[in-house]
Amino acid sequence: MRVVSPLSLQLHYVIKTIRHISTVLSMLFAVPALIVVALCANRVSTRYSVLLSLIVVLGVVADIVLQILWDPLMLLPATCILRENPLIPIPGGPNLYYEIWVGLIALNVPVFGACFLERHQVNYLEAVQNIGSKFLLPIFVRHFLIGILAFGTFIICSSLMISWHTLSRLRAASTLSDNLKKFHAS
Repeated sequence: MRVVSPLSLQLHYVIKTIRHISTVLSMLFAVPALIVVALCANRVSTRYSVLLSLIVVLGVVADIVLQILWDPLMLLPATCILRENPLIPIPGGPNLYYEIWVGLIALNVPVFGACFLERHQVNYLEAVQNIGSKFLLPIFVRHFLIGILAFGTFIICSSLMISWHTLSRLRAASTLSDNLKKFHAS
């Protein structure tokens, strides 16, 4: 007797295989991108090339966490918070890996902001301004703006993780009344 899996299960494994192949391809394509950024570092500022490299690396790391460590059950339009069968089964719940993944994605915000400020200030300086122009943002102002973006991203991610954890613990608490549990269920 032969066991035949249903078509939906076969499609699920095909999609999962395609996701893993895409992750490997993103890692492979990141290498030439980093090489191009390193080779062109003398044409643009060194800080800008480091920021571009950081964008590529953060994207690949976020993809690795999503596909290989977390391996969520993809039920669209919403992703279930459920680990299916990760390739690297590091201990931890699905909520932990969701928080790590969201944190990695959120780390791109200050990096993109730094790239924007760095590149536009450099282009504006070279094209329009004289060296002593009063419209050029000083370096400490640029660093302050990047710090504000990074701090804001950190605060938002931290508060989301804390609230997610607190509400999930409240839902599981046995001393709460049914009405209060229903209120905290999302």
